[in-house]
Amino acid sequence: MARQKGFGRIVVKILIYFILVILAFSYLYPLLFMFFNSLKSQTQYMVNPFSVILLDGHYENYYVMIRNFRILQYFGNTLLVDVMGLGLGLTVAIIASYAFAKVHFRGKNGIYLMIMIVMFIPAQVTIIPLYIMFSKIGLIDSLWGLVLLRVCGGQAGYILLLTANFRGIPGDVLEAARIDGCGYLRTIWSIGVPMVMPAISICIILNFISGWNDLFTPLVLIKDMDKQLIMPALSHLVGRFSKDIPYQMTGMLMSSIPVIAVYLLLQKKIIMGVSMGSIK
Repeated sequence: MARQKGFGRIVVKILIYFILVILAFSYLYPLLFMFFNSLKSQTQYMVNPFSVILLDGHYENYYVMIRNFRILQYFGNTLLVDVMGLGLGLTVAIIASYAFAKVHFRGKNGIYLMIMIVMFIPAQVTIIPLYIMFSKIGLIDSLWGLVLLRVCGGQAGYILLLTANFRGIPGDVLEAARIDGCGYLRTIWSIGVPMVMPAISICIILNFISGWNDLFTPLVLIKDMDKQLIMPALSHLVGRFSKDIPYQMTGMLMSSIPVIAVYLLLQKKIIMGVSMGSIK
């Protein structure tokens, strides 16, 4: 009987590992597909897009993307917009979320509800009035206009997640901080932020990815290619009558590196947050 149970556990473990390997491969396959095709010429891709060429690969495609396409310049523009937007947006959201969670003031629930309603408004609905407003204040073809959109556009998501986490902080901890002489902002920074850091990490990852992959908004608001972001710039590699798939694969693969790096840097915080939630 004991042998049968031991054998059954081994079978279950093998089955679980097999499923996990299949899932891991299914997620990694698009990256591998882009990598192998980034080393081909257009002719080689058209002959067989699923072939693997490593030794005789066209590694100069990466040089062409850096030198001729100036992909690093678009990287810099996108990083400027995302980092500035995330930093300023999270700063405002942390202060507001703490107020919604721990401070009592008149009209709090109504203001919170209005902010949450914004989450249900598609970005495509607001793009025309947004374009008109930006054109009147001189923010068309301006990276600072996109930074402003990042700061304001992500507030609803930030506040929804952070408010719920701030509410989980025991009031005794905050009261002890106030007794020790911590002011409002010092309490948020020294007590609140470390305790909700997993939620902040999730906000950073989700909003960095959505901002990095944004195609629609910068395509409408930015006309100057020198100020364009990475995804709209890559979209120009495909024309109506001509396209070079290997170059596009090279650019897409290079553009995925910052997103993967951010996730790898913050994944421990996410795991910590999940573990804390399961313990609670």
